[in-house]
Amino acid sequence: MIRLNSLLVACVAVLLGLSLADAQTPSSVMQLRKYKSGSMTLYYHLFKATGYLAEKKYPIVLAFHGVGEDGDSTSTDYIDKNGLVSNYISNTFQTKHPCFVAAPHNPSGTWIDTAWTVSNTNCKYKQGPISTRLSTVMQILDSLRRELPIDSDRIYITGLSIGGWATWDLVTRFPGKFAAAFPQSGGVDTGKASAVVKTPIWSYNGQIDNTVAPLSANLFFDNLDKIDGDKGIAFTWCHGTSCPAKMTARKIDSLVNAGIIHFYTLDPTMGHTGWDQYYADTLIQNWFFKQSRPSATGLRRQSPPSAIGAGVRFRPVVNLAGLSSMPMLPPNREIFDLRGNRIISGGSTGKFPRAAHGVLLLR
Repeated sequence: MIRLNSLLVACVAVLLGLSLADAQTPSSVMQLRKYKSGSMTLYYHLFKATGYLAEKKYPIVLAFHGVGEDGDSTSTDYIDKNGLVSNYISNTFQTKHPCFVAAPHNPSGTWIDTAWTVSNTNCKYKQGPISTRLSTVMQILDSLRRELPIDSDRIYITGLSIGGWATWDLVTRFPGKFAAAFPQSGGVDTGKASAVVKTPIWSYNGQIDNTVAPLSANLFFDNLDKIDGDKGIAFTWCHGTSCPAKMTARKIDSLVNAGIIHFYTLDPTMGHTGWDQYYADTLIQNWFFKQSRPSATGLRRQSPPSAIGAGVRFRPVVNLAGLSSMPMLPPNREIFDLRGNRIISGGSTGKFPRAAHGVLLLR
């Protein structure tokens, strides 16, 4: 039976045009680990970036499952279902965006010390002290940063259902810790909008979700919209009760290029579902992995030029020898070093760091 199943997987992979690595389940390629902190023991699965090199730095995705996947350490449903990690560990994705993935497993209950239904009737939920579970997850993250070549400027966080609650809890609790967040079908403390003004967030909720109603997410983004300055929120489908046509990928790209970092997808067709669809969305994937924490100068790091995307052209800046600064650039020009650090953005001047040899000009 095992041999027949393996053959069936291989045949399906060929028919779909996938590599065998893409067809494998996360549980077949991720390592099960255990972490103990005081009285709390959490199991988690870890995927190591394909072909990673110790001398380089790689992003990491912290992924939180939903309540339906709670269970003991022997269960792997929490990583094999809902697209939570399968897209990130696929061979196709790793070729483009090599990264580590860590998925902690909740034994029972919720990630936060609050029932996940609280947002259904009271969208003024207030965040309390960090739960023991999430405190332990942050310790796991710190231990992985000591063990593996993780880029501290590119720590991504995502989760669905109660995992969406966990994502919201941590990204609002630790401003500046994460490069970007992708919560799905979760609730949030609506008073925490000011904490994430500078953190890229793409949130998804189903408008007809009766399990975790989108009430708190709606109010959160209304609050964020009021304090987000001239950037504002990109409502990609619905805003409140208004549901215009779904925003096109080209329109979203134009908003990303314009500097918008907050996106809210309120899907009028979905209840407490849809996670596979949005985790598999390459537009969201590419947006997610372009993000990085702002540098000390306030300029946001981008992913290395080779990973920014097809169709983006670069050319070397000439005569760098002895050049210590750059005149003001036009608004549509930016300068990156070879690691993808944005040194100068359009409409501003700046100084080249001493090691910025072979700087590239984004055209």
